[in-house]
Amino acid sequence: MQVAAGREHTVGLKSDGTVVAVGNNWAGQLNVASWTDIVHVAAGSVFSLGLKSNGTLVGAGTGDQCILNVDSWADIVQVAADGHTVGLKSDGTAVAVGMSCSASSVSLLEQHCGGGRRHVSQRGSEIRRSGGGNRK
Repeated sequence: MQVAAGREHTVGLKSDGTVVAVGNNWAGQLNVASWTDIVHVAAGSVFSLGLKSNGTLVGAGTGDQCILNVDSWADIVQVAADGHTVGLKSDGTAVAVGMSCSASSVSLLEQHCGGGRRHVSQRGSEIRRSGGGNRK
């Protein structure tokens, strides 16, 4: 079970792999009722993401700045969202889309989190990783 909060909505992962969402739905970010086989959820400003057990993503809400352009992503083990979306792949590489991401931020993420399965979250310019200190 897990929860994630966006700007005006919250998504929750239930123990059976389904997802519920509450809050403002003006961009369709609550349209998660049909999602199944989800192992992790993330919430951006006005969008929701679900990581499926096969390493692919599903999304709902606004796709401004290509934030939801994740259909081709595969082998994802962790996803984080804010004004952009970042995915950590099983081989330690990272993929990102949206207005706040750049090649340098993805490279930094890979440098500090690559080479293993680690929990990653991003807030502002700080990247947090489990098992180690925070890096900027």
